[in-house]
Amino acid sequence: MKTRRLGILSLATGMNLLLLLAATPRANGQDLTVPLKYIGREGKSAFDKDGLSHPSVCRIEVDCAKQDLAAHFKASGAQALAGSPSVLTWSGFLQKVNGVAQQHPEATVGVKFHYGLVDQPVANTLVLAFELVDLQRRPNAGYYDEVDIPGETGNAYVIQSNGTFTNGTLEDWKENQRSSYFNTVQVARLDAVTFEPLAEGSDREAYTFLWSDLQRLIADNEGADRLHIHSVASPTVRTDAFEHDWGHDLVVVAANASKEFLATGPYIASLRDRALDLGSPCPPRCRIALFRPYGLAARTNCACPAP
Repeated sequence: MKTRRLGILSLATGMNLLLLLAATPRANGQDLTVPLKYIGREGKSAFDKDGLSHPSVCRIEVDCAKQDLAAHFKASGAQALAGSPSVLTWSGFLQKVNGVAQQHPEATVGVKFHYGLVDQPVANTLVLAFELVDLQRRPNAGYYDEVDIPGETGNAYVIQSNGTFTNGTLEDWKENQRSSYFNTVQVARLDAVTFEPLAEGSDREAYTFLWSDLQRLIADNEGADRLHIHSVASPTVRTDAFEHDWGHDLVVVAANASKEFLATGPYIASLRDRALDLGSPCPPRCRIALFRPYGLAARTNCACPAP
C-alpha cells in the first residue's frame, strides 16, 4: 500500500510541473524549482474553486512531526524547547487581518510567522510574531512575489501566551527574539545525536500561509475559536534507509477551549478535523512564496489511513 508522508514535493507532479517548466524562477540566487522540506500529503490535493490547493494532514502525521522536532531541535546543552503550540485567538486575529484587507482590497494577504525564543514563562520557549504581506501572483509562474502592504511595512504582531498579540516592529523582533532563536537553538541534521548551531541565511526564520487558507480552516471546523500553531520538523530527504537535513516548519490546527479539531483518518478535501500545512518557508523563499500541494511519503507508521 502506498504511504503518504511528511516531506517534500516531487517535481514530476502534473500541475506543478506545467507551472514550473514555464521558467526557472530564482530569488536571491535560489532556484525556486528545487524541492524543499514540507509536511503534507502525497498524491492528493484538495483544490478549491479558486484553483489553489488547501493541503491538510491528520493527527498521526502531526504527532510524528512534533516528535521529530523534539528529537532534532534543541536548545544549547541538549535542552528541550518549550512553548509549542502558540495559541492565537481568532476574534482578535480576524479583526486585525480583515481591517488591513479591507483597506487594501487589491491585496492577496499572506500571514508570515517569524520564529523567536524567550526565557519566559520557562527557559527556551519558542514564540512567534506575525507580519502581514501582499502576495502578488506572477502570471503563469506558479509563485508569488511578497510585497509590503502600505502601512504595514516593518510591523510585527507578537503572539502572547494568552492568545492575544501586541504591536511591535520587525526590527525589535530581529534584535531580540529572533537573535535569541539563532543563538540558542541547535539542529541535528543527519541523525538525532550530532547537534550543530542553526545557520542564519539557510535555516528557517519564518513561514508564510495564505490568509484565505487560515480562514477556511476555521470555517471548516464549526465551534473553533482559536488557532494552535505547532512547531514541527520534517526532512528534505527520506528513504527506507535514512532521513536527513531537518527543517523547522509549522502546522496550524483549529481549536477551542476544550479540544483541537484534529483526528486521524483518510485524506479529505475538507479541513474538518485536519491540520493546515505546506506553507512557504523563509529561507530560501523570503520575498517569494510558493505553496506546494503535497510532498514526501510519510513513514509507514506515521501515514494517515488509505481512503
